[in-house]
Amino acid sequence: MAQGNPLRPRADRVTRVASHYGFSRAFLYAEEKAGRIKFLKVNGATVVEYAEADRWFEERTGLAAA
Repeated sequence: MAQGNPLRPRADRVTRVASHYGFSRAFLYAEEKAGRIKFLKVNGATVVEYAEADRWFEERTGLAAA
């Protein structure tokens, strides 16, 4: 059974994930380049899985993601 927020998609575009966490798109791309967060390509779109974004956010801030 899947866990997590049933109202949130499994993954979303970088812009939306950045907005959700309060960071800029450019900042997330810099974090990806530094190897701290992983992006995926899905049908030509760059996306981030929210499980990966939650892990990254908790690691970066020490706070649990909402």
